[in-house]
Amino acid sequence: MYVGVQGIGTSKIELEFLRRHGVTHMDSNADAGNLDELVQQRETAAAAGVNLEMIHIPLAESIPLAVEPQRDQDIDEICRWIENAGKSGLRGLNYNFSTVGYART
Repeated sequence: MYVGVQGIGTSKIELEFLRRHGVTHMDSNADAGNLDELVQQRETAAAAGVNLEMIHIPLAESIPLAVEPQRDQDIDEICRWIENAGKSGLRGLNYNFSTVGYART
């Protein structure tokens, strides 16, 4: 088992914070469409001793609502994100799907 975190960046300050608190795995909000950025963020995190495993991706409303032709364009974009994730060595992509959002108290 390991300690991980989600939704944090790969700045020097953020990575130092993670290591100081024993976090060894993370995911990020990196741009899945930019392969160079994915590779750079993974390398930056690895140099600090943190394994960037996943990134968050937005889920376009056109997909679950079947809005044509935008739906097909968005599916093609997600396919490109999946390819970029594989090329950059990411373990996976994740998204949050909620029809009513998240209430916090």
